[in-house]
Amino acid sequence: MEATPWISDDYDTSLAVAEINVLLTTRHGTKDFFLTNSDTISDTMTSTTETLTLLVAMIAVMNIMLVSVTERTKETACASRSGRSGRILWRSS
Repeated sequence: MEATPWISDDYDTSLAVAEINVLLTTRHGTKDFFLTNSDTISDTMTSTTETLTLLVAMIAVMNIMLVSVTERTKETACASRSGRSGRILWRSS
């Protein structure tokens, strides 16, 4: 069985959950139910979205770094093949 109580916006959600918990436990004699709070679900979704955003940003930064290192490696290889010394290579960057 499922029940969905509606709580007004100006009422404290955690207080309402606690009151419903006490009421159902008193009526059933034992805690044989599970309460889900929409605020908890919303917080979980926000946290997941933030984590995914951070992960995508980290992958983008790693990709930019990889491209930079790859390009610099190519430049260094071409320059060393043409006979430039190590000092000149470091000054040219």
